[in-house]
Amino acid sequence: MLMLANTFDGSTVSRARGLVARGQALDLEIEPATAAATVRGRSSLERRVRIGVRRFTADQWEGVTATLAASSRMVAAVLDGDLPAELHQRLEECGCALLPNVRDVSIDCTCGNLAESCVHAAAACCLLADAIDRDPLILITLRGGDRAAVLAAVRPARAGGGSSVVSGPLTTPSCIPGRPDDPTMAAASAWKRKLAELPSTDQRRRHVGRPRIGAQPPPAELGFDQAGLDRLAGDAALRASRVLAGFETAAPATSTALLLDLVTDAVRRCAVGTLDPAAVAAIAATDVCGVEGLVDAWKLAGPAGVDVLLQPRRLDADELAAVESACGSTVRPRSTGALLPDGRQVRRSADATWILLTPGGASGWTILDSASCLAELAELESGGNET
Repeated sequence: MLMLANTFDGSTVSRARGLVARGQALDLEIEPATAAATVRGRSSLERRVRIGVRRFTADQWEGVTATLAASSRMVAAVLDGDLPAELHQRLEECGCALLPNVRDVSIDCTCGNLAESCVHAAAACCLLADAIDRDPLILITLRGGDRAAVLAAVRPARAGGGSSVVSGPLTTPSCIPGRPDDPTMAAASAWKRKLAELPSTDQRRRHVGRPRIGAQPPPAELGFDQAGLDRLAGDAALRASRVLAGFETAAPATSTALLLDLVTDAVRRCAVGTLDPAAVAAIAATDVCGVEGLVDAWKLAGPAGVDVLLQPRRLDADELAAVESACGSTVRPRSTGALLPDGRQVRRSADATWILLTPGGASGWTILDSASCLAELAELESGGNET
């Protein structure tokens, strides 16, 4: 990637490539406008690297789809999972290049070093570059776009433009990078198809005196043991009891509140007392004081509070303008959010929750308020007008 050449020197990149080759850079996670990886350095300590990429605006996505639709050959290449160099050049000319440059990227590492001298950050970038080489359409996700929506937007141009490249059964683009398209079928055909017979079950009762078959532990290849399964069941029972008692609100069926990553779920369990802070510190690659800050963030703002502390991102131009309008003052952009004149900061989580923070606390920042829109953040305007 261009970012490697412009951000890191040759020796840092060489050391980073060595870490990747030895399997010390792993657990690459790619989400809209964000990529994260775990890197084991020379001391075998795990460091968490987060790479934030500037999101495209709605106008830029319109430019991307318009550029694609202008050439049936480009449409065919994209639907086949490729982004040719000619397409990159055309997108760059219209101001919507998918491949980010150094100004579009913010990099943070838990080791605390500057990104330019951090071998962990360089290794994570190498890992991400290799993933993009295998699946260039990852760039759509990194730019904050919906991969399936972009492919669906250009698919009609390919099917209706008289091109002969369409063949095979109707498919729906998968929203998961690297997964092939999902086959679909017409609703009428699905309704008329004959269902397979259900497998027969043995209804015979156990004979008196015959020993019962004991419960078998889960197979080792599943990645968890019986003790872990017991802890998981106990945690689920505790959460259900808290919902019934009114201490927690049950999320609707369409919500993603239960889809937590490993670190966020560990913080949640620590907040309710079912996981020791030392275990959370090992999972999150931080100290116990850092865990206290994450637990406080969970209690104040839930998953969004943990997200803005662990994976803060840079706000785009529209988001910065919205913050300035809400607080009535000029704000300064930071790689983690928008800095208000009084030193407080406004951040936005991955689920579009706005968070108001002030310096201090166990994690360096303390959450003051959270809301789904800026107008609902308490004291935002009054604090922004100070100084």
